[in-house]
Amino acid sequence: MKDEAFDKLDLSADLPTITLPTLVLHGKYDMSVPYPVGVSYYDNISSTEKEIISFETSGHQLYQTEPDLFATAVLNFIALYK
Repeated sequence: MKDEAFDKLDLSADLPTITLPTLVLHGKYDMSVPYPVGVSYYDNISSTEKEIISFETSGHQLYQTEPDLFATAVLNFIALYK
């Protein structure tokens, strides 16, 4: 069952309020959240400690299609800011 309320949820106005370290992981072939949208979200995050990593062969489920790159990216980011 599709959740229409979730589909209409837009939190993009809140992005400038994000000041904590932020990691954005995005698949180039994501059809749920197209890549340019992910880049736009990243650009609107206020944190100066932010990183975006593009997954070149993934869609929306990065952890399944590129699990090693996903794990490495997350662990490296955590290590940087722990």
